[in-house]
Amino acid sequence: MTSRDKRFTKASQHSDAELEWVWAYQESLRWLDAFDAWFIKVARGQAIEAADWQSFMTEYQLKQGPATNAFREFRVAALAIVRGKLRNLKRAQNYCEIAPLWIECVQEFYEFVQSEGGEHIPQFAYSHFSKLIWFHAPQACGMFDRLAKVGLRRWLNPNEQRRPQMSHTAFAECFEQFHEQSLDRGRIEFAASYSNRTYPYERRITDKVLWLNGSGKKAQILGRFKRGLMLADIERRAT
Repeated sequence: MTSRDKRFTKASQHSDAELEWVWAYQESLRWLDAFDAWFIKVARGQAIEAADWQSFMTEYQLKQGPATNAFREFRVAALAIVRGKLRNLKRAQNYCEIAPLWIECVQEFYEFVQSEGGEHIPQFAYSHFSKLIWFHAPQACGMFDRLAKVGLRRWLNPNEQRRPQMSHTAFAECFEQFHEQSLDRGRIEFAASYSNRTYPYERRITDKVLWLNGSGKKAQILGRFKRGLMLADIERRAT
């Protein structure tokens, strides 16, 4: 934290660049309580019932389309593919180590769906599998989606109107660069100082910041967060 940060004792006193990390930390905890902690337990159980699988897809807004239809219809196969790589997933230390396993899962699922005569999946299911993998290895990765990818591109090329294409391997590599830079600058430690709880999965917080910056609604979301802080501010935790 900078010397300027240390002078402030309330979250509302910080700039948007700092406040986005406080929001991401609080949002990660909110999701942990509302869904994630429960589904981590469900995902690691013997099987996932259809209703619980649908809850997962609904909560994470896996929208209708060929990939989602296949993911719903062949949930047992999708889960088996991920669990077939569980030992390596648990050993993974970062997103770069997760990425090859993630890509393999998608490719294996695609081949399975085709062998079953299922609907063609034009865009595969990268977002779907990144989310399912996260529930098995939350310490090592975030959750890939279009908005997080946009946020990462904006970090890489803030002044570019047209942003280059990014492979899924490149996404994982750039995510780790952004995450490590954020750790070096004390962003997550700073955000944690405004909570009485310790969120256990640091990359999920980084993921939330990227999502916010790619959402196109950053000003609105932070604006509402700041309005909330005006009514119920957050005091810095004594360290």
